Amino acid sequence: MTAPALQIRGCGTSWSILADGVALPTRYHGHHLATAALRGVQQRLAPPVQRQCLCCATPFPSTGKGNRLCPTCRKDA
Repeated sequence: MTAPALQIRGCGTSWSILADGVALPTRYHGHHLATAALRGVQQRLAPPVQRQCLCCATPFPSTGKGNRLCPTCRKDA
């Protein structure tokens, strides 16, 4: 499954994020707010990155920069 194509559309004070041409339900009151929200959507849709656990150095699929412990070390912490 591929990630949807995301884009920002609007004018004035009404902006939306479109995924594959369909507007997401939230409207934004400025281009800068829609751009910030788009970055968040892109981060949530991004595939996990292989990182090394900070405790045991085992590589694991990390879902974000705040996810630095493997599931085993997280469970034991």
